[in-house]
Amino acid sequence: AYRDASGQVVRTSDRPFIEDLDALPFPARDLTDNALYWIGECYDAQEEPQMALDTFTEVLEEYPTSDKAAAAQLKKGLIYLKMGDQGQGVVNLQYVVYEHPGTREAELAREQLRSLGLTIR
Repeated sequence: AYRDASGQVVRTSDRPFIEDLDALPFPARDLTDNALYWIGECYDAQEEPQMALDTFTEVLEEYPTSDKAAAAQLKKGLIYLKMGDQGQGVVNLQYVVYEHPGTREAELAREQLRSLGLTIR
């Protein structure tokens, strides 16, 4: 899928979707968490928030120590906010701040919380 000149999402079936990332040959398996994260980003860009949330949740559940964990948690918070679920959005953003201190994602989460009128230490 891609966006055309007018910004509309155009879906194509030219490329097969890899459903089982664990079936990839080594060493590609070492990048499965990154691939899964970017699949979540694609769902978000295609305005499929539930699919994006499910994918980011999978990153967090299957690869909790991934270098993409903070970003996946941040994206979950931002998507919940876009969906109008401020409670879940705030919880996920706070989690980023507390569990991934000192990261760019924590700073972005803190900024988003401030924009909602919340302060976090």
